[in-house]
Order: sequence, then C-alpha cells, then structure tokens
Amino acid sequence: MAILKLALLIAGLFSSSLFAQDEENPFNLPENLISWSGWGKDSSNCRFAAFNTALNTSNIHKLKQHCRVAYAEGVSATPVVHRFDGVSYFPTWGGLLIALNHTNCKQVWAVNVTEIIETFQPLSKSQALTTVPVSRTSVQLSSDDVLFFGTQTHALIVAIDRVSGKFLAHTQINSHEHAIVTMSPTLVNVSMPDDGRNVREVLYVGASSAEELAAVSVPGYKCCSFVGNMKALEFNRTKNSFNLLWDLSMIPEELGGEGKWSGAALWGSSPAWNTGSQLIYIATGNTYSFPSGLDENGCSENDPSLPVQNCLPTNVWQNSVLALEANSGTPRWVRQLGPLDAWTVACIVNGTDKLRPVNCPQTPGPDADFGMSPAFVEGYGRDLEIDQGDFDTEDAIIVGQKNGNLYSMNSETGEMIWSTVVGPGGTLGGLSWGVAVDSFYVHFTVINSDGRNMTLLPSNAITTSSAYGAVSINNGSIVWETSTGEGLAFGPPSAIGASTNSVVLQPGPIIQVNWTMPVQKGKLLALDSASGRCLKEFELDAPLHGGSAIQGKYVIFGTGYKGYEGEAYLYVMKGE
Repeated sequence: MAILKLALLIAGLFSSSLFAQDEENPFNLPENLISWSGWGKDSSNCRFAAFNTALNTSNIHKLKQHCRVAYAEGVSATPVVHRFDGVSYFPTWGGLLIALNHTNCKQVWAVNVTEIIETFQPLSKSQALTTVPVSRTSVQLSSDDVLFFGTQTHALIVAIDRVSGKFLAHTQINSHEHAIVTMSPTLVNVSMPDDGRNVREVLYVGASSAEELAAVSVPGYKCCSFVGNMKALEFNRTKNSFNLLWDLSMIPEELGGEGKWSGAALWGSSPAWNTGSQLIYIATGNTYSFPSGLDENGCSENDPSLPVQNCLPTNVWQNSVLALEANSGTPRWVRQLGPLDAWTVACIVNGTDKLRPVNCPQTPGPDADFGMSPAFVEGYGRDLEIDQGDFDTEDAIIVGQKNGNLYSMNSETGEMIWSTVVGPGGTLGGLSWGVAVDSFYVHFTVINSDGRNMTLLPSNAITTSSAYGAVSINNGSIVWETSTGEGLAFGPPSAIGASTNSVVLQPGPIIQVNWTMPVQKGKLLALDSASGRCLKEFELDAPLHGGSAIQGKYVIFGTGYKGYEGEAYLYVMKGE
C-alpha cells in the first residue's frame, strides 16, 4: 500500500479512538516510517512526518521552546534524528558536526569537520575565496551505526561512528578544485543482480560546484571546467572503507571540460528512491559555459536552420530530471526542461553586454536550474487502465524549478502528469531547497528573490515578497497561496500528519533588525495545510533556512547561515 494512503488509514483509526495511542509509534510500524532520517525525512524525499499524531491543528499553538544551543554562524541543514537514543545530528557553519540529545539538550559529542577537510588537503587560494571547510548537508544514518555527511570543500563524503563520533573514512565525490557537496546523501537497500548478498546498503550522492562563484571572485579565473556527477557507494564496516559502485557524469567526458560544456551540478535536497522499480531520482543545474561557435540557444552559428529544440545535445543533462537504475547508474529516462541555460555569478556583476565580464556567457540564460531533488510519491498520479476494466494509480515524482514551475511526472517514464506555474522565477528562486508532499497537497515556498509582482491565488492579492502555497497532489491546481509579509523566505516546508487537521511548518521571512547592521531575525510559521491559515508564529533570533525535523512532540531546526554575524542557534521546540 502507498505510504501516503497508509497514513490516511491510520489517521482514521486514531480518530475512531479504537487503539491506545503511543504518539511515537502506536502501530509498531517499521522504523524508517517513524524517524526523521536525512534531509527529506526518508528516502521518498517528501519531508512528510505522515504517522506523527502528536502535533496537529488543535494543539500546535501549545508548541513551545524546549531549549536552544548557540553555534557560531548557525545551522542550515535539517537535523536528523535517532529516535531510540533521543539524539539529533547536524553540521554547523562554524565547522563542527554535533550530536545533541534533544530531550535534555546536552551535547553527546562534537566532530571537527574543518580539521577533517584540511587534513585531507589544505585549501588552495582559489578555494579559500569561494568555499569554507565545513559541512552543510543533512547526515544519513546506516543500519550499522555509521553516519555519513558531505563537505563544502574538496567534495568529500565522510563516515563517522554514530555512537562515539570517531572518524572512520572519507572519499572524494568529484576531484575538481571547486567541487563541493551540497546534496544530502540517500542510503537505501538495493537489490543487486548476480550477487550472493542479494540486497546491499548503498549510498547515493552527487557533486555541485562553487565554480559559478569562482568565475567572478577569483582574479584571472578561466571559466569553466566543472561537470556534475552522481556516485553510488558502499561502505565496508569491517574495513571502514568506501567502495565505488558507479560514477555517472551529467555531461559526457568527450563533451565536457574547459572550452566545452560545463556545469550541470547536483545541488539540493536528497535523491529520491523508488523501491519497487529500484530507481533513484535526481535533478540538475544550469550549464556554466558551452563551446564556441554556438548561439544562445546552443545552435551552430554556421547552421541557423536547425530547430532550437534540437540544439541542446540530448546527453548534456542541463536543468534535467533523471531516473537512474540504482544498481548500475544507467538512466531509465531523462527529461530536459527548457532551452540552453548557461550562467555564472559573473552575469550579475553588471547589466550591460558591453561591460559583461568574460566569465559570463555573452547571452546568459535565466539561471532556471533545479535547486532540489524530486520527491517520490507512490500511487498519487493518474488512474491508468492496466487491463480491460482494471485500473491502477500511477506513481509520480514531484519537483520544483527556480523559474517558478512545479512538475509532476510519471516515475516510470518521465511523462508529464501536470505542470503548474506557482510564482515568478528569480536568481535564487522561484522554487528551491525542496517541497513537502503530504496525503493531499504539495507544499512549497516561492522565494521571489527578484521582488516581482506575484498574484496570489485564489485571492488575487499582489505581493512582491515570498509566498507559501499548496497545490493538489492529483492535478496540480493551486489550492491556496499566502504572502509571507515583508521579506524573503528560504528553506523547505515540513508537513505533519495525514488527517484533515494536519499542519505544515514553514521558515518565515528574514527580518532586517537594523539596515545599518548585518544582524537579522527570522520566524517559524505553523500553517493549516488545507487552507494556509497561520496557526502559530514563532519569532527567532536568526533566519531559518534549512527546514524542520519532526519527531513525536519535538520540532528541531537550526538558524543562521554562512557568514551570519549574529547569534544563531539549534532550536528544540516541544508540544504538550
């Protein structure tokens, strides 16, 4: 049975009061359905605490601060919870990885991530201008107590003993000088053909890049050469070592590199997993550069008769959604969304083509990449006739793009189920960071970073700020949208509960305390998932970027971001 529909069934059983209610796991469900694991809550990447019955519309107003712990520059990754130990794990922008008992707010251990990175290799001058030696990914927990996370410099995946915090091993995802890991890894059990073990625990993660920034911040930098890639890794607990299963480049080696195609990074969220079809779903970023002799559409200047849609090579996976065979990395399907989109940070230094820096394409694209991975949703697509008179509901993936488009696609074929423009695009979005998918709706945040006029539906009110919203999971129709008020909101929503009294938590807008000072405040908002009505508003001492983890009565999140100069914290909220 589909997870979302199972959640609805259990919600109905609770409402009937037939069962004693253990708020953490009343029906003795598998642990992966209960604990908040990874950026996306679980391998579906839906950010949905479907079986949580402790928090809902009737009691969310009783949610209060349980504790907060200060960390330099703050925390922007969604924390990950080990439910039985009552411990949350998260990286800080000050260069630490923390294990915190969220029930008593005491630190269990701290790992110096900066030291691990610099021991692997000291930062080059170019790296020091573009990255910091820290982690910003949510961690992933293995069945044998190994904790995995990615790094901002050298693009490492690091393995740590979950109980002690002891360093075990690391491996590099991409060797490019400006490669980084911003995607949080996904760890799943994969069926391997012709393998005596049959099922193996495999870690999936991709590389993104700071080369877009190097294009403008590193003096004399010759741009660009980075190419995004996706790796599948096993970890041998006996030997404490990684084993590479496959490595897939988003641009073929013969087409990618300096003077050729570059970019197609894998940025955000965590890869989604389809157990039944053994598929991994990812989405890619824009290109940084393309070969000379092509125009802004990627067409040959010597042959203008070519139709635009045929000019971007089908194996240059820019702004694309991919379904990959988990055991081999072979694409089951690829869907490119949009024309050529070559862009770097150099493109926003000034606004005229005459003065445009050399590291910005002469005719730059809109930077309409994917800043999130898809969410896998079982059984909520269209009703398909699989035999005469026999119907089944298709599985779908849902993903948002920085141009403001939200998509639902058939998970087996990539065929578009629905596509909805939910708001304006922007350099930072549009849609980014991730969505939350509950039993009825897809919840999103339109960042609207360029401050464009946005018409909210169904009210037709106008805002130039960010907005929250929800569309129908079945057809993509907009159910509600509401403005954040003054300011921009970043970060993903988190959905709680499968019943009609379910809640969605949203990062509130960034509040400028004093325009002469860099200190900002933030908010956490609890909204009715069906209407968008604000049920509770919490003012925070710093901006919230990374979204909330929900575990029973606890809501756990961090504030702050890279370079933040005020006080930033890990917050633990608790309901009654």
